Amino acid sequence: MPKIKETKHECENCKVAETKAFEMENLYKRALADYINLSKRNEEDKFKIISFANEILITKMLGVLDDLEESQKHSKSDGIDMVISKFKKILNDAGVSEVNPENGIFDPISHEALDLIDGEKDKIITVNRKGYLLFGKVIRPALVSVGKGN
Repeated sequence: MPKIKETKHECENCKVAETKAFEMENLYKRALADYINLSKRNEEDKFKIISFANEILITKMLGVLDDLEESQKHSKSDGIDMVISKFKKILNDAGVSEVNPENGIFDPISHEALDLIDGEKDKIITVNRKGYLLFGKVIRPALVSVGKGN
């Protein structure tokens, strides 16, 4: 008879151990999932920091690009064209894209209204300065003249 009691006792211990093992496995899976999510979040944060760390420098460089494009209008030099082309490629590789709102509808997020002139209401009539995005974020709004409606 004592053996039967020991066997029942052992079975109860097995069930308790199985339950504990199951709980520990679940805790492990949750901790692993949390760690994977944290790693992904850290990588995203790191990308954002690197991507936008140069935003101020890029914004200043856009003024130089504006000057080069303005001088291109007054000079027919292939050298200026080449420099502008390389400049734009470098900016593009860094995640910068141009906003060309010509003949579009005024958007206060990506455009800055310089003045209201005759023309269709809220339509962009002229672009006085190009706007730029850095990975989809507006870093310099386009400076535009907007139609005031006739």
